[in-house]
Amino acid sequence: MTEAGFKDQRAYPRRQMARRATIMLSPTREMECPTRNLSRNGAMIELDEPVDLPKRFVLDLSGNIVVRRVCDLIWQDGTAIGVTFTVLRGVQVTQFNLD
Repeated sequence: MTEAGFKDQRAYPRRQMARRATIMLSPTREMECPTRNLSRNGAMIELDEPVDLPKRFVLDLSGNIVVRRVCDLIWQDGTAIGVTFTVLRGVQVTQFNLD
C-alpha cells in the first residue's frame, strides 16, 4: 500500500525532498536510493527495484555532515518504503547486527 493509502498518524510533519540516500545492509553491501520525504522520526524512500529488505537497517543521509540513522521498516509497496528512525543506546553505526 502506498503512503497515500494510509491514515496520517505521524507525530512530526514530513518535508518533500529528492535527495539521494544509501541503505547500508552490511559493511560490504549498500543500495543508493532517493528519499521522497523526511521528518524528525522517519522517511519515505523509493527503491530502484523491489527488494526484500531486512526489518532493521542503517540509512546514510550524509551530505555536508555524516548522518546515519538506524531504521525500522514500517511498510513496503513495491519500490516505495516507509521507515521510522530508531534510537538504540550503545550501538555504533558501524555495527550491522541490529536485532
